[in-house]
Amino acid sequence: DYRGISADTYDSDVIWGLYRQGRDDFMSAALLAWAASGSPPGDPLWRGMIAKISELEVPEFPVNGADIIKLGVAEGPAVGELLKALEVHWMATGFEAEKQELLEVAMELSTQAG
Repeated sequence: DYRGISADTYDSDVIWGLYRQGRDDFMSAALLAWAASGSPPGDPLWRGMIAKISELEVPEFPVNGADIIKLGVAEGPAVGELLKALEVHWMATGFEAEKQELLEVAMELSTQAG
């Protein structure tokens, strides 16, 4: 969806879009937003937005189910629930939390749940 994308969208919002939609889909949405905005083809703000989408790194969630199982969490729905909670935490940190920090949070959460 291109609504909500503008030429002056913050970098943090671009990174969010890259993570949720992937570079190609987010780029398509931004191009649609540019077309819908009525701005001319050479608009420097929109060109800057397109450059950001091309250049910014797409975040990759550093934890997977195998990591959670290694912590002693039994295979099953609890693994998915824990991964979802970790992903929310990771996104809240601006995609900055590293794997070790996330695994520590996972340990805390699994201890609280158990």
